[in-house]
Amino acid sequence: MDVSFWIALASVLLAGGSLAVAFLAYQASRKALEDSWTREWAAQRPVIYPVLLEEWLSGTSGIYRSGAHKRLFPLKNGGRGPALNVRGALTVTSEDAEREYAILAGTIAAGDLLIARQVPPCASPSDWIRAKGSITYRDLAGGTWDQPFDISKSSEGELELSLPEPKQTPLGNVCASKNETAPRSHLTGA
Repeated sequence: MDVSFWIALASVLLAGGSLAVAFLAYQASRKALEDSWTREWAAQRPVIYPVLLEEWLSGTSGIYRSGAHKRLFPLKNGGRGPALNVRGALTVTSEDAEREYAILAGTIAAGDLLIARQVPPCASPSDWIRAKGSITYRDLAGGTWDQPFDISKSSEGELELSLPEPKQTPLGNVCASKNETAPRSHLTGA
């Protein structure tokens, strides 16, 4: 065996090693791109929650005057992406009874406050002993979110809002709020 054989063998081994490094670099960059895409979509996530505005609670100023606060329900999108198909349910306990209401909102842009409607009109928020409910909405990626909330009266008589973490149902899975299958997006090719 002469020197040319050893040079050829070394060249083949070097080429194989280069191919392996290139393959590993491709896999790493592909994973980084997927992670980057996931982070970008997560950054566009809406976060919807009720807001206990003083003028809404008292019903004495602005659009809430003359009992309008009995049929309105302020919602805020504190996230960076729009919330689509926003709707909810509210169960209010007042001194005389417990009643259920629907919350109708539609789409809420990032950072916006939207005055949703309660159907049918509700007892004045100042008469509430307790209220609990959930807001359901979709994000741009097609995931469904369910944000439960609880409003209770403190020992000082003021309403307090508590918000646990929202629950997400990814596209194509069973929706937590309605127990129905979410429609497929045209982006999935299905």
